[in-house]
Amino acid sequence: MRLQKSLLAIHEWCQSWQVSLSPSKCVSILVGKEGPSKPLPLFIDHHQLEESSLQRDLGVLVSSDLSFSQHIQAQISKANKVTYLIFKMFTAGRAKAMAQAFAVYARPHLEVFSPVWNPGRRGNSLTQDCKALEAVQRTFTRSVYFRCGFPPAEYEERLRFLELPSLESRRTVLDLSLAHKLFSSPDMAGNHILPLHSRSRSLRQNHLFVPEVKAKGPRKSFFSNRIAKQWNEIPDAVKCLSNAGFKEFLKDKYYRHI
Repeated sequence: MRLQKSLLAIHEWCQSWQVSLSPSKCVSILVGKEGPSKPLPLFIDHHQLEESSLQRDLGVLVSSDLSFSQHIQAQISKANKVTYLIFKMFTAGRAKAMAQAFAVYARPHLEVFSPVWNPGRRGNSLTQDCKALEAVQRTFTRSVYFRCGFPPAEYEERLRFLELPSLESRRTVLDLSLAHKLFSSPDMAGNHILPLHSRSRSLRQNHLFVPEVKAKGPRKSFFSNRIAKQWNEIPDAVKCLSNAGFKEFLKDKYYRHI
């Protein structure tokens, strides 16, 4: 079994370099559909790894179906707790100050590592996870208006007044910024995930991303499939800018209403 051989090689490498490895803290997750037979157990240093369907890895909850819905719900819960504290700390009438506190303390919970778990869209429609994420900021801005005695307003108008971009647009900017860093640094780790026109001699096509046509399920929301359309709409001259210049272009494009 190749996976077991890989685990053995990792264990031997750790021993030769005197790096401690704790098998009791390691688990195995079967990604995808279960086959007719139960998968064989995996071992590290004669310790059988516990089988799990959900595990936190570098701050992200990874499930066996790769949906990331449980991770998103956990982050929404954290952000809601912070917004509750913000309303406890600020008095009515300080709308801009509350919005700034939300951006500094609550919003990061809804964006950290978002290129990994961003649910994206299905065609032109928002997914349930996208709606749940945006609902945190939607509810927050509505509560700010109510506490400050402002007349009711549409979500886009509230964002414009409070100088807040939508969470979806911020995730798009984070996705495209990462794509640009990978695109402009061929030797950077992770560059292989970009679906470039590698076989084409056309300079124009070498700047385009090609999404997987037959992608299904969670694969549709995979990073390279999710960003292909927005990336291909960006002019080639902009893609050759520095990381800072490219990010300024994205902010001007997606945060135009602020």
